[in-house]
Amino acid sequence: MNNMLTRLWENEWNKGMSDPWNRITYVQAGFFPSFNSFEKDGKFYVVTELPGMDKKDIQISVEKGVLTVNGEKKETKENYRIREIRYGKFKRWIELPNGADENEVEAEFKDGVLTVAIKVGNRKVEPKRIEVK
Repeated sequence: MNNMLTRLWENEWNKGMSDPWNRITYVQAGFFPSFNSFEKDGKFYVVTELPGMDKKDIQISVEKGVLTVNGEKKETKENYRIREIRYGKFKRWIELPNGADENEVEAEFKDGVLTVAIKVGNRKVEPKRIEVK
């Protein structure tokens, strides 16, 4: 449920909704890349397309079970006749699955696609018994 609400909020924010009550007027918001995530061969993958970006403009961190990707897609100053490409700063995060090893993270940026791979180990979480006093 939490992921669904987060995605709904992100979608509305991405639209740049200027009138949340009647949803009539929309303005262009900043750059907002989407994530794909999946598990394969003992690793959890997060893939995002970041066309037109340089790897020096992308930061990745893992802390307390959350992967964060942020950066900035820089705009060139032109006298546009049509402007449909989005630019700006972004910050996205995704909760890691149980067993994700935060010390075993690899990232590759190739042809405008960022792929982050995180090793996933033992998923079994033992319940901790709490003594009632």
